[in-house]
Amino acid sequence: IESPQQQQQRITRNITDALNKIGINPKSKGYQYLVDAIQLVIEEPQARLCTTIGNKYHKTEESVERAMQRAIDRAWTTNDVDSLLKYYTAKITSVRAVPTTTEFIYYYSSIIKNEY
Repeated sequence: IESPQQQQQRITRNITDALNKIGINPKSKGYQYLVDAIQLVIEEPQARLCTTIGNKYHKTEESVERAMQRAIDRAWTTNDVDSLLKYYTAKITSVRAVPTTTEFIYYYSSIIKNEY
């Protein structure tokens, strides 16, 4: 039986593994914001994710949203499409063929939540 701390560490590890597989750079600002957002949605879906994360890091909601979307965009423009589609199987509704921040966060939170 896992302690709550062990469970949280495992979830964080699963999130970072998933982000690394699709090529989101751990050095980008949006990386940690995405990890936090996915964790928050796993714990309890919220309407104001960017506000919550912005408050944690003393950033504006807009800058958090922008950083997360930039990290996703960069992964989609710099990595092999076949690799991306292997690890991100959700339908992308954006005209640009890149998932929105919300689509991305909720996709990975549901995948990871179903793993435990």
